[in-house]
Amino acid sequence: MIPPKGGYPGGAAVRFIYRGEQKHLFLIPYVKGLVREGERVRRLLEEARPEVLLLHISPEELEGLKDLVENHRKVGREALSAADSVYLAVLEVYGEVELPSPSLRAALEYGLREGKPVKGVDISEADFTELYLKHVSFLTRLRRDRALKGALRYPLPPGRPQEALMILDREVMKLKGFRTVESERMKWQGRAVFREALRWKRAAFLQEVERAEESLAELLRRAEKRGEAVEVERFPEEGQEE
Repeated sequence: MIPPKGGYPGGAAVRFIYRGEQKHLFLIPYVKGLVREGERVRRLLEEARPEVLLLHISPEELEGLKDLVENHRKVGREALSAADSVYLAVLEVYGEVELPSPSLRAALEYGLREGKPVKGVDISEADFTELYLKHVSFLTRLRRDRALKGALRYPLPPGRPQEALMILDREVMKLKGFRTVESERMKWQGRAVFREALRWKRAAFLQEVERAEESLAELLRRAEKRGEAVEVERFPEEGQEE
């Protein structure tokens, strides 16, 4: 079972019976970009002992991550969007940051080391582009960037980067276009994750902390529909980070 410390909102172990077999699905939220998160995720995976690792990124992004990890390369800041630059600036208040996300890197390295499959469960790049262009206009993107910069005027919660990210996310989700895109992504990911959860006895799903509660609700809905005797054990949240 996951150790008692290290939890974030949405983190949970979901257990259910499917066709007479007990299944375990571990939802592990993480704070993207923070270097120290890599070790936390690594520890949680070692405790969970999953047979398959599911990442919230697309299959194409997973291939890119593999290339970066195998060639020991990082992503330069010049490649970041305006929105990502704001997120990075906020996270630097809480510690050292690095791209690609140390948590995703840790998960991929765990899978490679243990010989476990690692899969990207998000919508494909092509489908995401079509979805994004359909619902997010240039004006909406400008409003998003202004909202994020405006949020920087407010004091950040000391020692709790997960709450800072949620504050930023709430500003973005006020815009209908982004809410629609994220809603569709959560449904897609939920289908993909639950499909894998039915195939394996123990699966781990890494999700950004901002989306973890939505993911948990979607997965529980599917588990209660397809499985039996569904149980949820939420990971206790840590106190303030040092």
